[in-house]
Amino acid sequence: MGMQLNRWWWATVVMTSTATGDIITVDDNALADFTTIHEAIAAADEGDEILVAPGHYSDVSPSGFGIINPDGKAITIRATGAASETIIDGNHEHHGVYCNNEETNSTIIEGFTITNGNATIPWNAGGGILCVSQSNPLIRDCIITGNRALYSGGGIACFSSSPTIEACDVTHNLTTHNSSKGGGLCIAGASEPTLSNLIITNNSSGGLGGGGIWCDSTDSPTTLIQSTISLNTTLGVGGGIYVASGSGLIMDNCTVSSNDASGANEFGFGGGLWSAADATPELTANTLCGNSPDQIEDNDPSADDWDFGDNILLDACGVDGACCVDETCSIMFEGDCQLLNGEFLGGNTNCNNDPCVEVPFGACCLGTCTELNRDQCLASDGTFLGDGTTCDEFPCSEVQPVVRWHHLGDNLVDSSTPHWTVDVYIELPTGYRLDAVAGNPQQALSISTTGSFYQENDFGGNLSKEVNDAFYPLVDDLEWDSRFGIGCIDQGCDGAGADAVQSIGFDFTNFEAGSGLESSNASWFILSDQPQGTSSEFMDSSTGQIRNGVRIGRLTVFGLDSTVTMEAFLQGREADDSAWQSPTSGVIERESGAATCDGDLNTDGMVGLNDLELMIEGWDTMGGFGDLDADGTVGIPDLLLLLSHWGPCES
Repeated sequence: MGMQLNRWWWATVVMTSTATGDIITVDDNALADFTTIHEAIAAADEGDEILVAPGHYSDVSPSGFGIINPDGKAITIRATGAASETIIDGNHEHHGVYCNNEETNSTIIEGFTITNGNATIPWNAGGGILCVSQSNPLIRDCIITGNRALYSGGGIACFSSSPTIEACDVTHNLTTHNSSKGGGLCIAGASEPTLSNLIITNNSSGGLGGGGIWCDSTDSPTTLIQSTISLNTTLGVGGGIYVASGSGLIMDNCTVSSNDASGANEFGFGGGLWSAADATPELTANTLCGNSPDQIEDNDPSADDWDFGDNILLDACGVDGACCVDETCSIMFEGDCQLLNGEFLGGNTNCNNDPCVEVPFGACCLGTCTELNRDQCLASDGTFLGDGTTCDEFPCSEVQPVVRWHHLGDNLVDSSTPHWTVDVYIELPTGYRLDAVAGNPQQALSISTTGSFYQENDFGGNLSKEVNDAFYPLVDDLEWDSRFGIGCIDQGCDGAGADAVQSIGFDFTNFEAGSGLESSNASWFILSDQPQGTSSEFMDSSTGQIRNGVRIGRLTVFGLDSTVTMEAFLQGREADDSAWQSPTSGVIERESGAATCDGDLNTDGMVGLNDLELMIEGWDTMGGFGDLDADGTVGIPDLLLLLSHWGPCES
């Protein structure tokens, strides 16, 4: 299977290639023409394109100097994946790229990370890339990082060569000798390279200077365009750039910032750029700022000859502040922080109190659950549940609300389809209240049935407050219409006052058609000072026990074998008025012993002493258990009805 996938992958790459010559493939760990780059180069002819798959390449070329040595051929050597995935590894012994056979810009090296290069004898220069003897390749879209040289050009060195280097990052390279130069790049001899869109940062050199770039190209100016030279250091002069005597540099639209030439002795200056006597730098529209100990030092008596207009020199690049690179905090300018892929905390911020050290958050119980760090939680008098804990499972709630129901009867609606009706309750401790039934991203609200809901009465509504109990004697089946609420089941609210339930965010269209209700951003609710949300006793038909809770709706379900499934997020108040919140879920079903006759108050299928006791408990009260004749009170007529059904209910 692996080989088949690789054949498909290579075929796709070849089809999208723009090469006019042949395609040669390289993959260090898969099916391809070759497994090493130097084998592919040896097989290549002029105009061929070598496509290198993501991988780690460290086999040295036959020259013994570089992992990539184009051998003077006008070929393209291109990584097919991201540069970060395609590694040219000098293994701390060899150059990453070595060009010494008069390559031209028709030799293209593109898209690699070149690392662990080490410049060895005879050159001791160009740890990552070395171009010598009139070699002028085109190198683009590469990352040159973590390379070193003893004397010159930790990242790149050019001797009598003029490569074109585009859109590359030259970072964290160094020269190691005390008298070394050009931590990022060293340009020497009759070299005339063109450098554009480079980021040259965090390189360092020894006492000869040029932490970012050493430029000693006699009679042949280096061109540097639209590049950033920042955060480089040297033990000598020219923290960012050193332009040697007799050398030229054409620099346009570049930023030279936060480089350091403070040095280890009194000769440290030219923090941004050092121009030696008889050097001929030409600077246009550049910004030099925040370098130490100065921005530019020109050792020529005609000190302003370098300024070709529109250059900006500033002691500071702006307001500095704390920059977090991983968990390390440093004070620098925002642009320099971005170069390091850091997080800039804002101007004038500092590194006090370790702002870059990530403080773990966890669940904090403050009545409800909030994710804070330990100090924030304890300062708010909360209970901290530990680093890394979350509020996903609502861990702060001691309330365990349970979905319960009271079976009102079967076939109460004038319909030929068998059906059953229940009042749905949320069981809560005595003194607790329910304020909202909701759905949110953590816990969606879902009320569904395997059958369908009766929701057809023209005088009905989706909420309890939309149902006028005064119409019950006038409108058939209105009393059993499906709807939702809190505490109340209609406008009469069991004589307790007006129903204050409200809803927000619901689309009741499907529910009105008899289907379920679904939402992750809606609720029906009451205000926390409204008494209808307070828990009270109800008969739980699933167990035949008296429980404590709050009614949240009435449902009439078609199909005696149908079930109702409910999930929701609940909020309310405890007896001491502190808030609680919790998810809940349950399955409501018509009990096998459900009442099929009047008087079976505990729905055990028989009218007996237990039902009589329940009726006596509600005697002479409005809306109590046992109001069999639905006149609003429990009294003698209800007792006579109960006695008339004494014994087992008929099926």
